[in-house]
Amino acid sequence: MGIWNVGRLTLENAQIHIPQERDYQFGIIINDQGRLTLRDTSITSDHALSIIVEGSGQLQVEPGCDISARIVTRDRALLQMANSSLSGGLDINGAT
Repeated sequence: MGIWNVGRLTLENAQIHIPQERDYQFGIIINDQGRLTLRDTSITSDHALSIIVEGSGQLQVEPGCDISARIVTRDRALLQMANSSLSGGLDINGAT
């Protein structure tokens, strides 16, 4: 799944399950000025999953979310997370 340019996606009270046969087979990419907002949402998978936020992309995780994925930020990406759980790890990488 990808959100590019000035694309916006808001998931509220959703349960997203991404089936995979191996680690990192699929992922979620937020790039350019795209924005993904999660509200009271869970994201799970059968294997390790990544959410990559790069460029000027934004990931906003509002209270009540349960994210089972590794979040990776690059460049000028913005991650906002409040009162939610993350299992899978977090890598913060600035612009080079």
